[in-house]
Amino acid sequence: MLYETRTVKIVVCPANKPLYDIECTYIEIIDEAGGEFIAISQERDDSYKDVRITPEEWNVIQKAVNDMIKQCRTY
Repeated sequence: MLYETRTVKIVVCPANKPLYDIECTYIEIIDEAGGEFIAISQERDDSYKDVRITPEEWNVIQKAVNDMIKQCRTY
């Protein structure tokens, strides 16, 4: 059987901040048996809520989303 590795989650956050920082944005490839798609989330107070993006971080998030969209597969 042939195996491969895939990167399915990217974290965009300020430099030198931990992965759990509230300023981190998670971009993830999801598949719920209807085809792959992108989910964008941020963790706030132990739950996921609306996504808040500053103008300063937009270019980095936009590039990450575009990169992940290119990696989505259709079956």
